[in-house]
Amino acid sequence: MAAPTPSKTPKVSSSASGLLREQLLFVGWVDGDPIPPNLPEKLAALKQEAIADLETELADNPAPAVRKQLDALLKSKFVKITDLPPMQQLAAREFVEASIEAIKTSQISRKKNAALDAQIPAVIQGEEREKIKAIAMRGDHESSGDTSDSVFIDDRKSADDTPATSVFCPCCSWDVAKPFDVDITTRDKEAFVVSLLGSQRFERAFPIFNSKASIVFRTINADEIQMLREELMYRASTSAIVSDAAYVAAWLEGRLVMSVKEITINGTPQMVLQDITTWAKANPQSSTAVQEVTPITRYTAYFFSKVTQEPLRNLLAAKHKLFDRIVETMLLKVDDPNFYSGIEPRA
Repeated sequence: MAAPTPSKTPKVSSSASGLLREQLLFVGWVDGDPIPPNLPEKLAALKQEAIADLETELADNPAPAVRKQLDALLKSKFVKITDLPPMQQLAAREFVEASIEAIKTSQISRKKNAALDAQIPAVIQGEEREKIKAIAMRGDHESSGDTSDSVFIDDRKSADDTPATSVFCPCCSWDVAKPFDVDITTRDKEAFVVSLLGSQRFERAFPIFNSKASIVFRTINADEIQMLREELMYRASTSAIVSDAAYVAAWLEGRLVMSVKEITINGTPQMVLQDITTWAKANPQSSTAVQEVTPITRYTAYFFSKVTQEPLRNLLAAKHKLFDRIVETMLLKVDDPNFYSGIEPRA
């Protein structure tokens, strides 16, 4: 009996020219990378999203730059990434990067699968064959319980072995090949359920210096996220933001400054930060100043007047990433009965 013929890897184009190549290069694609097969559909969806965002912004802020960008999108026959607002440009970049990673991972998996097919005796077929392949693909020979000579070549420590491909979480940029360094307690789960069902902020304290001090973060509400989007769209329209990197940096900074609630030492608050809405009401803009779109710029200055040391700023940023990972994990687990077992929602 002949061994089954391994399935062929679908052909994915890696050659781009003209406008397509120009647009792909703009979002980090390089020659030789595969081209996402569903790129046109994704760009069309991003175009509609951008049009809706710009129309909403135009209703509140009839700026000529916004009208010009909206008109260009409405008239364009083909979707150009470079014509999209920064938010959609970032989404396009993330989509292309994720698609390239997925295609490359699939190609590596198919090559390994073909190699395994060639090593398994042809007499082994059906479900048994698939089980053997699954065990080998996991690199877990011991779990088979067979201590005899293996039909596989253990090349996991080979000098020319293909390096493992990193896959990053689209929400928090965590390398999923590494252990997920989050410690979610029952108290965290209870507080998260209460915050989600009660439309409250979720708060989490992170002890530092052997629990002598702690940093408390809070989730951002929908109004604050919308405020941040409006602020960054305004900065982009006035050329205060001129690159994707600057946009992402401003987005992360805005979320950080609005998330830090307080820093305590031995249980006593040493630095307390009001949420931006409360702070803005207590600190209205001067009537002589240039009219602002949102109070985020002034609030950020207020935040950094409290956090003056660069090491402390770096520490806050690092802990905020961990806070984000905890929130994202609990959100992704809302349908997992084991994760939330024993947690009773309460008002």
